[in-house]
Amino acid sequence: MVLCVKVHFTPLNVRMFCFNSVWLTLFYSCYLIALADSQATRVNPYVWQILTEFDLTESNKTKAYLPETSFKVYSQDFQTVFEHKDFFGYNERLVLDLGDACNETTIEQIEHLNDNWALSPSMKSQPSIGLVRRGGRCVKWSEKITKVQDLSKLYGLQVSGIVIHDDISYNETNFILEETNNASFPTWTGNLPDNRNIKFMTQENIIDKGSTFIAVYFVPYSYMEFLNQTLLKKISEKNGSKQTYTQLTFSLNENHFITTSDPKFTGTSTDNINSTSKSLWDQQRDKRNYIIFSITAAVVIILVYAIVRWCRAVRRLSSQNSEQGITLQDLTLTRNRVVPFLELDNISPFILYNKASMTNSACAICLDDFQGDFFVRVLPCHHGYCTACIGKWF
Repeated sequence: MVLCVKVHFTPLNVRMFCFNSVWLTLFYSCYLIALADSQATRVNPYVWQILTEFDLTESNKTKAYLPETSFKVYSQDFQTVFEHKDFFGYNERLVLDLGDACNETTIEQIEHLNDNWALSPSMKSQPSIGLVRRGGRCVKWSEKITKVQDLSKLYGLQVSGIVIHDDISYNETNFILEETNNASFPTWTGNLPDNRNIKFMTQENIIDKGSTFIAVYFVPYSYMEFLNQTLLKKISEKNGSKQTYTQLTFSLNENHFITTSDPKFTGTSTDNINSTSKSLWDQQRDKRNYIIFSITAAVVIILVYAIVRWCRAVRRLSSQNSEQGITLQDLTLTRNRVVPFLELDNISPFILYNKASMTNSACAICLDDFQGDFFVRVLPCHHGYCTACIGKWF
């Protein structure tokens, strides 16, 4: 005789616990991320702009900041298209004008747009960010990105990001300049109109993230006008052997810092001006690492706790089955042995229906209703069957 017992190794309460654990993990993750509460976000960054100066005789060894040109710029129209690795910091880049960056763009055109310093040793020694005009000879941003990456690889331009600037001017677009050591920041009310939101630029904003290896941002037309009239205008000015360049840094987190002429000391938190503190970018990296570590540790603890609870539930269920005389070993032994006929009568008695204590009134095999003078065989589960029907199964 074969007995089939369905054993649930995952009780309802354990399943509910696992379900709640997932929600707890998500809540805890959101809480830790919320610790970096700020106006600047991964979708709406602010821009740190500054002029840098290089001695052309020594190029990459003489980078110096001009602190009087250092500002943080905020705008609701600053939007992240693809952040790539910028969330991890170290994304200070020199500006390089790339025109519309369509397939027809040549290195000669880029040199002309940048007063013939696009291939200078200073530019090629530093990461750069390309200014790309929306529209022009091509519409799709994926085409512009591919062209920029190809030119950068071919000529060693070190372009690690691009800024797509709008070619349409809107009167309601505005931006705000703040000192870098100012801890306050503007707040926005309402959402961007659809015509200025990159999510609705569906005819052009599709990019292939699998083949995009640079960060991509979008800025309004008015900000590019501002750059052209101020910082970009000054890069053509030389002071002896020194050349000035514009540097833009898109920050995906809110912060404030002091600006000095030495890049090594620029980026120190204003909360620690008189201390030998880490740079701003090191602090941001450590903060993100702490959040990632905390989330990972919380997930591991919750999973370990869930596994322990599951193991205890399995042992408790096995113990209950043992008390009822049903174990996996019993099932294996029962499956492999023949029950003697006399023992079968003790386990499943052969009795008249009107004298039997059973839960059903019809045979589950032949579906006939039992009559009072019918002989039935009653199984330990108190289900009865016609002797002819059940006999063949024994």
